[in-house]
Amino acid sequence: MPIRLLQAKVLFLIILGLSSCSPFRLIIPTRSSLDTLSIKDYIGSKNNPFLKIHMGNGMVYILSEWGLDEEEVHVLGKGKLYGINRKLISDGEFNIPITQISLAESNTLMKAINPLSVMTIFSLGGSAACLSMPKLCFGSCPTFYITDGDSLQLMAEGFSLSTTPLWEDTDVDALFLADPNGPEVHLRVTNEAQETHAIKSVRLLAFPKEKERRVIKLEDDHYFSSRMVVPSSCVAEEGDILPKIIFFDNDERYTVTDEFDLTAKEYIEVSFDEVEKNENALVLGFRQTIMATFVYYTMLDYMGDTRGDGIAKLIREDKVNFKPRERILDALGGIEVQMLDQKGHWSTVETVYEAGPIAKDVIGIRLPPIQGEEIRIRLEMTKGMWRLDYLALAGLEKELEPLAIEPYRIEDSNGNVDNYSLELLLDPDRYLTTLLGDKHDIFFPMPDEDESFEWFLESRGYYLEWHRDAWLVNRDMVALLELQLQPKRALKKMASMYKDIEEEFEDLFWNSRYEMDHNY
Repeated sequence: MPIRLLQAKVLFLIILGLSSCSPFRLIIPTRSSLDTLSIKDYIGSKNNPFLKIHMGNGMVYILSEWGLDEEEVHVLGKGKLYGINRKLISDGEFNIPITQISLAESNTLMKAINPLSVMTIFSLGGSAACLSMPKLCFGSCPTFYITDGDSLQLMAEGFSLSTTPLWEDTDVDALFLADPNGPEVHLRVTNEAQETHAIKSVRLLAFPKEKERRVIKLEDDHYFSSRMVVPSSCVAEEGDILPKIIFFDNDERYTVTDEFDLTAKEYIEVSFDEVEKNENALVLGFRQTIMATFVYYTMLDYMGDTRGDGIAKLIREDKVNFKPRERILDALGGIEVQMLDQKGHWSTVETVYEAGPIAKDVIGIRLPPIQGEEIRIRLEMTKGMWRLDYLALAGLEKELEPLAIEPYRIEDSNGNVDNYSLELLLDPDRYLTTLLGDKHDIFFPMPDEDESFEWFLESRGYYLEWHRDAWLVNRDMVALLELQLQPKRALKKMASMYKDIEEEFEDLFWNSRYEMDHNY
């Protein structure tokens, strides 16, 4: 095997030890980054746990003893405070407001349900398994299962870009094939990764089904009863792809990346005939390939043994004009929807982005008024980054308001009623915290047993990635700076490395990702 190919595969085995959900997530401490703060005696010993707290202003606390106040709004601890240049400022007892903390790191895994537990990350172990059997390290952000009328199926992944507490967000996903029946709706949420999930809320949004209509959610969070129109043609570089995108059936259209540039674009042209002159939206059913995840994991590998500090810095810079996370996302690009105008020019309508390679979402993009009976649309997107399963035109007939349904029962993995988890999920100020292997069955009352509904899932929260020592083999601060300042140039340099492993690891990802699902 060529040396360059071997190096690429070894690197990808290491960075694939991170679970794969979105292109942005949290990585926690490193031995040498903590050594620089002279606390090496704490590392690697569960009898000497530490808590490393990164503040929004760049300062860092290292605590050897800590807890929460009664109101759970402050961390009370004993240890040391270091300035932004990592020089010791003070040594003693501290009272730290949780709202000012960017992220926390620990060498102790804590399950306790409180604001601190969802900020601390287990930072030891897992290395051998990840290297010898990399599929054991695949995972996801929170994954949701619901019946398609026959069995539980994976249909959504929650808040995919919310990889730190400060990036907590609400995510709404279309459960496009959901078909529950009976007096209640059964939703299963799982943690299939070496991560801590902090789920603040989960609820279902329901709409009564209408004959020959679908409910489509637009990018601006408005919902419409829509008459669906199939494309008359759909062409990509390989030719006619209409059979791939006319049904929402997992027969997806995707390509491989460009061998010289991971930002190279491709185009898909789609036409619709006999279109009514009312409001219309282009409907996309899609998800990512693993390429964007690879790019982010490579960036984390560049951080090497300074990942905790690097992510904290990324959070701070994301608040100012530098915005490295936004720069990289822009370089990778979303799916740009363009429409052919009366002058024969392609005009951009909107760009959509859906993070995560696991579950597809269905989104509508509102189109400008049409002048004739035909619509021609072009999709511009990064080559090898997107999997398309469905394209249609929605005639927006009537705006709808969802019926929001809160959960009323939760069962644990043994089938026992879990009132405490339900209490947490219904409390707007608390979180249901889950670790690897956790599974909760959440039940909602059916609005009307005699009626059928279309369903959407609304989830809010964030998640934190656990650290494994095997990832700490590289550090390249020059390459890291180039990726954050000049991401397009850096992505061109990454292209050859990714091409060497693209086909093999795409197959590995999709063949191993559902290992855990078979038990459901």
